[in-house]
Amino acid sequence: MILVVNPNSSQSITDNVKSLFGPDEGGLEFMTGPSSSPKTIDDEEDAMKSAVACMPEIIDRMNKPEPPSGVLVACYSDHPLVQMLQKEIDRPDFHVLGILDASVISAVKHIKPGEKFGIVTTGKQWEPLLTDGALRVLDEIDGEAEPDCLAGVVGTGLGVLECHDESKDPKTLMAEAAKELVAKGAKAICLGCAGMSGLDVIVSEAVNEKDMPEKVVVIDGVKAGVEILRARLSHS
Repeated sequence: MILVVNPNSSQSITDNVKSLFGPDEGGLEFMTGPSSSPKTIDDEEDAMKSAVACMPEIIDRMNKPEPPSGVLVACYSDHPLVQMLQKEIDRPDFHVLGILDASVISAVKHIKPGEKFGIVTTGKQWEPLLTDGALRVLDEIDGEAEPDCLAGVVGTGLGVLECHDESKDPKTLMAEAAKELVAKGAKAICLGCAGMSGLDVIVSEAVNEKDMPEKVVVIDGVKAGVEILRARLSHS
């Protein structure tokens, strides 16, 4: 079983992530951060607070008779919860992954040599942080990706809870950011926020013209993360 953790305390984000999967799709459980966790994760300090807040419940679940075999941290950042769980749970059959890593791994598999991928995210403050995070992942999968295959990270200015708020016009803002990355050569676009889950079709429609010979792939990190964890667990 895979535990999908939304480390912030906003149930609406968990509900949105959960809606990506059909009601009959087994092998998944979902967890929202406790009330002591920030409502949204807007910087590295929030990420650390949420990691500390979530650890006790996750460890409690790991000590039950049928614990999760994998944990997906559904926050698009270099979230400290990933490393904390790796250090705490010393089991060869246990896997933990963050959706930043998952989306970059997936993007690299979708692009051809010489092609690039990019990340559309929320606030502008995330642009340098996610750039560093993506470059870390590329370094870790050395040999599978070219070092200059990141076209960039573009913030929309949206807040995490505004990604599905029609009054903020998220579809237009995300489409504009994605088109900026495509203009820089991106052939794959990663949705850089768990709050953007479910908007991959809209972004895909915005960047793909009908007569394009090759379509730009839009990657949802939550979907990619579940797929990668399932593959890893099947080989454990």
